[in-house]
Amino acid sequence: RQLDSRVAAALRKSDPGTFRELRTVQEAARVFFAHPSAIFISLTLLALAALRLGIGPGPSIADLAVTAGVSVVWWVQEWVLHDKLLHSEK
Repeated sequence: RQLDSRVAAALRKSDPGTFRELRTVQEAARVFFAHPSAIFISLTLLALAALRLGIGPGPSIADLAVTAGVSVVWWVQEWVLHDKLLHSEK
């Protein structure tokens, strides 16, 4: 799959000095997982998911709703912090 041109433009804007255009999702994943923190977070999420599945029946509707809600809130707060706080002109 090709990366969305808006994503590539945002990456280019955020770090124009070191940006290498990534053309596929596989290239983006390779760059992402080259960082130890990305590997740590991914392994932690996998371990927690395995633990959750191991302690009882599969995920309930409540589990899925909480996961979706946290994902949305996390994405919004990350965007606000990065865009408005870290990359602000002031």
